[in-house]
Amino acid sequence: MKLMGEQVYLRTFTENDADTLLGYLERNHEFFAQFEPSRPDRTYSLELVHQQLENGQRAWDRDEAYSLGVFLRDSDKLVGRIALNFVARGPLQSAMIGYTMDRSQNGKGLGSEAVRLCTAFGFEHLKLHRIEAGIMPSNFGSKRVVEKAGYTFEGIHRKSLLVQGAWVDLEFWAILEEEWSAR
Repeated sequence: MKLMGEQVYLRTFTENDADTLLGYLERNHEFFAQFEPSRPDRTYSLELVHQQLENGQRAWDRDEAYSLGVFLRDSDKLVGRIALNFVARGPLQSAMIGYTMDRSQNGKGLGSEAVRLCTAFGFEHLKLHRIEAGIMPSNFGSKRVVEKAGYTFEGIHRKSLLVQGAWVDLEFWAILEEEWSAR
């Protein structure tokens, strides 16, 4: 599957992406650590990346999460990852969007475009009703990304995520399908 934008495209990862994804994770290791949940071992290996890719495919097949790579249209370079996680069906029809962008690509509008493409996928193909984003209050760039995609600030979940050994607040932003369709 491939979702085309003006500057980037999103597509599912394959096993052939493992080396490229490992390089992306290693290159941005320190940058991502300030925003990502704490893990016992923050090192990356090709084995771990293969495991992540396999887990991502299983989650896709079970309609639990949809993970995609963000690639530059002009060079096919991997510049980010984006996913719709925690897919809930039944009366909720919701998911939580999460993304990372290569530090060297920040400020170029690529994250905003990727979020718009992934949001469209969630509403138009997965038939979701609501998509949420949880963002640390200090992550101004990420808040701007979702705001540009039409998400609305809804409130703060106090001390809801463990990052670098400390519980941090998350701002919750969301967009509803009817808000997306009215754009």
